[in-house]
Amino acid sequence: MSAGRVCLILLAAIATVGATSRPSRDDPPEYVATRTGTAIKIDGALDDASWQDAAWTEDFIDIEGTHKPVPPLRTRAKIVWDEANLYVAAEMAEPRVWATMTRRDEPLYKEQAFELFLDPDGDGRNYLELQVNPRNTVCDLVMDKPYRDRGRADEAINLEGLRSAVRVDVDKGWTLEMAIPWAALKRLGRESAAPKPDERWRVNLARMRKDAPDVKSPLPRGLWVWSSQGAVNMHLPERWGSVTFSATTRPAN
Repeated sequence: MSAGRVCLILLAAIATVGATSRPSRDDPPEYVATRTGTAIKIDGALDDASWQDAAWTEDFIDIEGTHKPVPPLRTRAKIVWDEANLYVAAEMAEPRVWATMTRRDEPLYKEQAFELFLDPDGDGRNYLELQVNPRNTVCDLVMDKPYRDRGRADEAINLEGLRSAVRVDVDKGWTLEMAIPWAALKRLGRESAAPKPDERWRVNLARMRKDAPDVKSPLPRGLWVWSSQGAVNMHLPERWGSVTFSATTRPAN
């Protein structure tokens, strides 16, 4: 075999290895949350300096995975942290922002809402589900285990010190900011202190989307997520992504 032929075979093999080694969007994604050195004003605007250097997640995909159509509306999020709080920001394109529920712990997922799931120790037990809708209504609950294991939702909890804010442009979309005190997460079986640097949590983010009943729209009802579940079921913690809390701190201005 000629030297040229050998080189072509080697190059083809290298290209194949490179292609198969790339993570699929259907694999649980990873995100590195940087530590912020400046205070974040929770007003829904996402214009604080701390957000500017934080990376966006990948655009959300269908809950069942990439074999389903790409969502027609963009959804993405950012996460940062400090000694006091976990901060989450989300941006959702939406030509018809709509929500009616205004009471705490109503089933916000039935309209339009953003959802955050947290499982600090990754054992699929005692995990948080937090929902916020465009009216800044909150639903927070803790699952002792997934529904498939006959889990029960404890809606009696209210995250003490939780702050959230929403900005709405009715014809374009809505943005959301949340600050969740570490001390409010004791119910998840952890200490009230901030995570240790490089600590990793199992996390998922989701967006529920539908139109008002009296609106005829070509846009579909959607359940779009950061980490695909492979089924229409958000309560599969082993399919969630992971967030690593980096010790890297953004310098104060």
